[in-house]
Amino acid sequence: MNGWLSVAELDELIAKSLAAELWESEKRRLLFFRIRDLQAKSPHMSNEDAQLRADLQFLWASTTLRDGIRPLLIWLQNARPLVAGYAEQDYFERLLSRLEGRLAEPAIPPAVAASLKGEAILFADDMLPIGYLETGFKAATSVARLLVPRFENSVETSKRYWGTGWLLAPSLLITNHHVFNARDDNEPDASEADFLRQALGTTVQFDVDSKDGGTEPIPLTEIVASDLNLDYAIARLAAPQDRAGLDVDWSAFSPGKDEVVPLNIIQHPIGQPKKIAIRNNLATYATSPEIRYFTSTLGGSSGSPVLNDQWRVVGIHRGSIGTKVLSFQGRPSAIINLGTQMAAILPTLAASLKLELNVA
Repeated sequence: MNGWLSVAELDELIAKSLAAELWESEKRRLLFFRIRDLQAKSPHMSNEDAQLRADLQFLWASTTLRDGIRPLLIWLQNARPLVAGYAEQDYFERLLSRLEGRLAEPAIPPAVAASLKGEAILFADDMLPIGYLETGFKAATSVARLLVPRFENSVETSKRYWGTGWLLAPSLLITNHHVFNARDDNEPDASEADFLRQALGTTVQFDVDSKDGGTEPIPLTEIVASDLNLDYAIARLAAPQDRAGLDVDWSAFSPGKDEVVPLNIIQHPIGQPKKIAIRNNLATYATSPEIRYFTSTLGGSSGSPVLNDQWRVVGIHRGSIGTKVLSFQGRPSAIINLGTQMAAILPTLAASLKLELNVA
């Protein structure tokens, strides 16, 4: 068995990967996260199906990395969020469980286990009231998936961009300015007219909690506030929604020195059903107007609410940036995620909008 899988098991993995649409070219970069150097070494193929087959065969035959982890396992771990909602999700979970289990620490010998008495809080008490989950689920109902059209010189193109938005109030939705801008990196910004067309042409859907779920699209009627530098835009929905706006903490987010603050992000990564990156996402830096943190996000997560453990929004997620090498979960990282503090947005809002949001 090479790469932990027999030839027959590799063939099954290829078939399941094709069925879960992992052949899409935009997903390939995500699948090679943490093994980017191997992406360039995999044989180049002329079509997406053949490329997926070649990638899996190449990784299957590859040797282990320096840390002893097989590249194919990393690819499978990267695939986990991409197959959510597909019929093949259970297959990937079972395969990952089996392969990851081979990395598990050896069991504590019975004689040693018998000598361990009582329990202990390790480092910090990480336990929370059970109501924490219920409150988080309620907060998730105010998060929407966005699909933004692209206009060029007032002409609609075939290109679309995923994003995430959430309710500030039953009739107000907030997301990133760059989500409505609907342009690729290093492209000029959309014109003011195209920006407005793109925003008002956005498909807004709540309750996309499964592949086939979601409300009927809800139109947007106007942009009531936006800021390119703070990267936010607030739009009005055609009708108030029968769901509350998220609770926002408009005060400055400022963790104390050496304080570890977990954050939660509810999102629609690359347009997938709603997901949550929960608690294992630590703030590393916070000063107006930014928050920086470790978490799991993908393209399409832009505009997501960044929430504290009280499920109050402290920021709006913008993307990731390069940084000096930091350590997270025992591994080095030169990439950190970035959000805009809600406290930085507040002063830029008109008095009438503050009144509508019931904030000073």
